[in-house]
Amino acid sequence: MKKLLLLLFLPLWGFGGIAHASVTVQVLATDFPNKQVTLLVEYDNAVNDRVWVWIYLCSMQGMFQPAEISAATGTNVAYTSTNTRGFFVTASPATVTATLSNVSGQFSCCAYGSDSPPNITLSNGTYTFKGTPPFTLIAANGTTTQTVTENTLPASALTITPVFLTDETGYPNIFCPYTGIDLYNVAAYFCQPRASGAQNWEAWIKDARDNELYRIVYMPDNKWWLAQNVKYAATGDAHSGCDKEECGRRYTGAQAS
Repeated sequence: MKKLLLLLFLPLWGFGGIAHASVTVQVLATDFPNKQVTLLVEYDNAVNDRVWVWIYLCSMQGMFQPAEISAATGTNVAYTSTNTRGFFVTASPATVTATLSNVSGQFSCCAYGSDSPPNITLSNGTYTFKGTPPFTLIAANGTTTQTVTENTLPASALTITPVFLTDETGYPNIFCPYTGIDLYNVAAYFCQPRASGAQNWEAWIKDARDNELYRIVYMPDNKWWLAQNVKYAATGDAHSGCDKEECGRRYTGAQAS
């Protein structure tokens, strides 16, 4: 076994990845016969509950090729065989041994970590993507996809109804412009553009006080609005109706919090 000692904080040689300085990935050893690389992953547990780690095959000439990971073992590692691009580390520090399926002979590795998944925002009919392009949009069936090569996309250019999102690093996330921590996103409650009607976005949120689910919609004013009255017991003084140009159900600050 031969060792490569490379401490990587940020992408090298001009590579445009999204490795964060708050996540460090150190290559401890490379096992050429078994096509394996051992990594030490460190980050602040108090700030992040998990981070995403991915690997590139690299050279001093600046050539990068995504490593295909067929296995990742170690303490506090979450690897899914359906995503061979990377894996999650759920506690720091963690020592991980990754098996690479697209290497032969001697090879060099560059490993990166990120605490920021790819995500989108929607404003005035345009999606803005954060992460490393290209982005892959994935429908609910898991097989229908659309590739976005830039960081923006007009909403009218969507050719599928996306539910999931990955970026070039393979980091998986939900395709949803709603970023609240109360988002509830499972089968039958997907955050997605509506297939009929106004074709505006809809999502579901869960009220932590009584676990009730509510549909919310993204309106032309670039804001999310409740599409249902809140059922929480403390909303007895709420009332429905219209006031000038605004209609809906109104709640006190305590009721809405």
